Amino acid sequence: ARVRSFSSEAEVRRRLPSGARVQMVEAGSPQARRFENLTSRLIFSIDHVWRLQDRLTLTDGGPVLDLLDGGALDLRGGRARHSVEAQAGAFKRGLGARITARWQAGTTLRGPGGDLNYGDLATVDLNLFANLAEQMGGTKAPGWAKGARLSLGIVNLFDTRQAVRDATGATPIAFQQAYLNPLGRTIALSLRKLF
Repeated sequence: ARVRSFSSEAEVRRRLPSGARVQMVEAGSPQARRFENLTSRLIFSIDHVWRLQDRLTLTDGGPVLDLLDGGALDLRGGRARHSVEAQAGAFKRGLGARITARWQAGTTLRGPGGDLNYGDLATVDLNLFANLAEQMGGTKAPGWAKGARLSLGIVNLFDTRQAVRDATGATPIAFQQAYLNPLGRTIALSLRKLF
């Protein structure tokens, strides 16, 4: 539903064109609960990418680099044939959460010094937020809280890192997990204010 909420009657007059339909509801009333449900969201999505072919020709008539079969453009290996991303999110009464899980299949990098095998990689990101005005009384919230959002974001929640092994099962120095992903898990707390 195309529903918009405002903090005051003056804001309604200022932001909506004349003749717009406006319905005022009492806090806690059945109408208010229906309005809350209209402004609530629950989201699920899942995407699966299956690459059937991924080749690159550097020059006309030159060799073909097959990124799905041992070729690569950098030290992160070739392209994963399969990757999956799943997201779930919820928002209600100024509180929200979103979780994103990503998985990619392992790859192989073929080189003159031998093959390198990149393992599967799965990561989970978590985002939580709260609209401060809605948590501090809505229209009765202090002025500084209006338009303010507090967010907590965790990237790579379980601090997973991709393993790279050569033919002997060892990890070459340049492919140590701390070199490929020096940050690992990151946590960010932010406060955003709209004026």
